Amino acid sequence: MTTIAETGLSAPTSDRGCCRPTWLENTVTWIRADRDLPFKVAMYALTFFATLFLTATLVGIPLVILAIREWSIQESTPPPPLLQDAPIKWADLKTATRAKQSEVGSPQQTNFNHETDRYRDICPFTYNQWHETNGSAIAFPFAGIDRAPASPQYVAMCAPRHAHALGVIRAFCEDKTPVILTLTGYTPGRAEPYMPQNEGSSLDLGEGLSLTCTGTKAVTFGTFNGMEKTYSFTQDGDVVHTFTEIQITDWEDMTGGNAPSLIALMQRVDEVPTRGAPIVVSCSAGVGRTGTFIVAHQIKQHVERGEPFKVNELLLDLRVQREGAVQKEAQYATLFEVAEQLTQT
Repeated sequence: MTTIAETGLSAPTSDRGCCRPTWLENTVTWIRADRDLPFKVAMYALTFFATLFLTATLVGIPLVILAIREWSIQESTPPPPLLQDAPIKWADLKTATRAKQSEVGSPQQTNFNHETDRYRDICPFTYNQWHETNGSAIAFPFAGIDRAPASPQYVAMCAPRHAHALGVIRAFCEDKTPVILTLTGYTPGRAEPYMPQNEGSSLDLGEGLSLTCTGTKAVTFGTFNGMEKTYSFTQDGDVVHTFTEIQITDWEDMTGGNAPSLIALMQRVDEVPTRGAPIVVSCSAGVGRTGTFIVAHQIKQHVERGEPFKVNELLLDLRVQREGAVQKEAQYATLFEVAEQLTQT
């Protein structure tokens, strides 16, 4: 066979003047010279990935172990209990009340009036917006103090005398009161009816405003019995506000009632939309049964929000604003029974 060299002819060239680039020719030559290159590349790659895996293992395993340990600790550690205190001696509670009042600067009790205030230890506070209509109605919590949106607001009120009844009823309309909770039966001289009691009956409040009882029914909450009434305010014939009154007629004065009945009552109260307006709570003097309900309802709100609480602190906060709230040791004991039952469920 005759070669190109023997004929004197030259090999065809490309437009660039060569058959392949110099760098490619050098690379091909290098690969041909080193026939172990594929093995070396494989070993380098294996070494790289082995080092990467070993590094990840040495760093990752301790992190995984630490994460598992933290998770295990969290799972094995129960959350703090919602109820964070226990009853103290009744005598010590009075001392704690005085200390709390001194600490926060309890408003001065002034303008005591035997006609509007049932007992000297519940005389009104001057900051109270209800002072002019019924001297012993006390807003709770403090007026003007910021409250969480879910926190309820109350007006603690003694049973109003007839001389002040129209002003109190007008306040229900002006403040758009959603619920009135009356924790006593009617007793002459202590707690007497001041609103229409029969369905269809009305009370003229003057200036075109009237109050009408639109419905009545018997209700039972555990061992508590009473009546639930609905009312509507009309101004010149137009309905301007409606509210519900729940009256418990057999919760005896100076007693604590019982936790299951109180819980059932609170559940019914919470079914009535408040629309941001205060719940009015009253009994005879507006301190014993009234204070017991307010603190119990505060407990219920804390439990439902999953917030830890202390019964004694809730009570002291109320006593700063409502002197003598929760009058008897039996009522104090009921508060802890309510707290225990709510937190267990």
